[in-house]
Amino acid sequence: MSLYRTDSVLNSTMSKARQPVSLSDLCEDVILIICDRLDSIRTENSVSLKNLSLTNHYFRHLLIPRLFKTLSINQPISRLAPTSLLHHAQAFKIDMFGSMWWWCSGSYTSSSDALNLFRCIQTLPRLKTLEISMMRRSLDMFTAAFEDSELEIEEFILGKVENLIASSSAAFLASHCPQLKSLVIEDGLDCLVETYTELSERLAPLHPAINARIESHSLVHFDAMAMWSTDEIAALARSLPGLQCLRMRTHKYCYRAPTPIIIEILSKMLKGLQTLHLVKIDNLGMGYQPVWKFPIQVGWNEEYRRALWLDYERLRVDVENYVARLAFADIVTLGELWLGDHRVARRLRKNDGDELRWLWERKRGHVEACNFGSEMFVKFKIEKEAVVVSSEEGM
Repeated sequence: MSLYRTDSVLNSTMSKARQPVSLSDLCEDVILIICDRLDSIRTENSVSLKNLSLTNHYFRHLLIPRLFKTLSINQPISRLAPTSLLHHAQAFKIDMFGSMWWWCSGSYTSSSDALNLFRCIQTLPRLKTLEISMMRRSLDMFTAAFEDSELEIEEFILGKVENLIASSSAAFLASHCPQLKSLVIEDGLDCLVETYTELSERLAPLHPAINARIESHSLVHFDAMAMWSTDEIAALARSLPGLQCLRMRTHKYCYRAPTPIIIEILSKMLKGLQTLHLVKIDNLGMGYQPVWKFPIQVGWNEEYRRALWLDYERLRVDVENYVARLAFADIVTLGELWLGDHRVARRLRKNDGDELRWLWERKRGHVEACNFGSEMFVKFKIEKEAVVVSSEEGM
């Protein structure tokens, strides 16, 4: 039988407990949680994860899926070197404004540029999100590929893509994604020089046989910049009847269609709509004008100005409640109504027969973002936002 001194064993255990724990001593799950946190708080030029991956082979192997989760390219796909790291990509961003793409249009068009693009996307096993920006002149290379009678239609199907973020000229790719759930049409500054085209024309397939093969029944989220005329809204609702979330952005002051007409069309044609995101009430043409339309005299005292802010906030809330009442009453499935990015009304679900009610959630404007103008302007902004009620019930 062996005898051990208990005090020596205890001292040995305590000395080990006092040793500092390094990052390498943590399990993979804890390290990945730390990395997720680093990724969420990183600044624009931060390379924390990249630097950590260069520490040793262990961290390199562990972080490669996160480092290559999103790929960005601004050159033709033929210039992309083949590597197994591409298989980690869950999001693929393609910017076709680079100088190399300039030769893929007009008289220099080659169908191989479009084919390489489709084939590259099809080889990414984890890909869920595709983001592509292009101008109308780049449609030539896709048209050249689609006109090739030797190519099967399956070569142009993007079966893994569930989220598509595209410029107006690239929106036709939605018809190539049979599993598409979310579509965002967003044009950068480079695309604003092009003439306006309606949504139905932007979404129309380029491939002559694609329309008969693919239907957009799986699409539930749609977000686009448009003028939103009555005909444009009706055509969109007919083509995408399964929408559950609709965000209607516009670069004009207000929609072309009146707000009551918009809600009437949506209530009749989108039977499953749950979230509707409209522009702020200032731009809905419902009779409300923001207080900044009228001059604020510096000589007015703070008490008078507060009364002014309160009056206009009360008027704004009344008009917002009118729109919310209209939307929730007509669209029975609607659960959320956004008016701008800072105000949302959520339906209060109660027993049948109860009055229609909703709960407002409002965020006050960020005064620090107003880094222009005088100190007096900033002071007025603070006073104006101070009267905003963050949460209250509407009916």
